[in-house]
Amino acid sequence: MSSHNPFDESGSGLIWFISLLALVTMLSGTLVSASHQYLFARRVTDYTEQYVLAVKTRINLDSRELISEVGRSVFLETASQFNFANLRVRSIDIRAGRTVHALICATWSPPVPFVMGTKEICEEAFAR
Repeated sequence: MSSHNPFDESGSGLIWFISLLALVTMLSGTLVSASHQYLFARRVTDYTEQYVLAVKTRINLDSRELISEVGRSVFLETASQFNFANLRVRSIDIRAGRTVHALICATWSPPVPFVMGTKEICEEAFAR
């Protein structure tokens, strides 16, 4: 007589534990990626605000310079100091009241390998 029971559930606890561990790992990875994306966007915002203030300051010092030339010059001087993937100035212009407006974008990549995809993060700033 065999003591083997076809309804024996030995080992099912291990399956549940592995499933729960996988779920917790995925949730943790998602949380880490979301936090990383938020901090990345915050850094792009900070750079954009500093960039616009630098451009506005240079325009105030010499109002004969073209906004595009000043913008390019400031970008070339400052972009290498930041570790952004594919950082670029999408637009820069002077609006009413001599307000400088810029839209700057960078590419965000998730820090966790199993979270797929990249995202373009764009931020805008104004300086009066």
